[in-house]
Amino acid sequence: MKAINKFLGASVFALGMSANLASAAEVTISEQNYGSVTIDVAEVVVNHSQSGTFSMNVSANHLSITATDSNGRQFRCFMSNVVTYDEPDTLEKVVNIASAISEGDRVKIEMQRGALPQKCFVTKVLDF
Repeated sequence: MKAINKFLGASVFALGMSANLASAAEVTISEQNYGSVTIDVAEVVVNHSQSGTFSMNVSANHLSITATDSNGRQFRCFMSNVVTYDEPDTLEKVVNIASAISEGDRVKIEMQRGALPQKCFVTKVLDF
């Protein structure tokens, strides 16, 4: 089986389907209120900044994302049994996103507060 190592300790194993990312980052945590629906948002720029931390862990049965901003405010999103939530290739897509994040990248994570099952929406924001 082929192993691909990416920046900042992210690694993907074709057999195990897992990826891990932990880094110092610029983190901005906010919320968007749409009446009875509140969306928690973490915007992360992966760099050597000491103003926050960001970690993302993906495996066959869970996805966990943790971010902390410079004020100590925390954002957490956790999905268990990822494979059963959507189409069969969802796990592969999430692993691909996690393994493609490197220094200088901007990542946006959104989560609806209080919704069950909890779903994390991860977007890698492109700069042109």
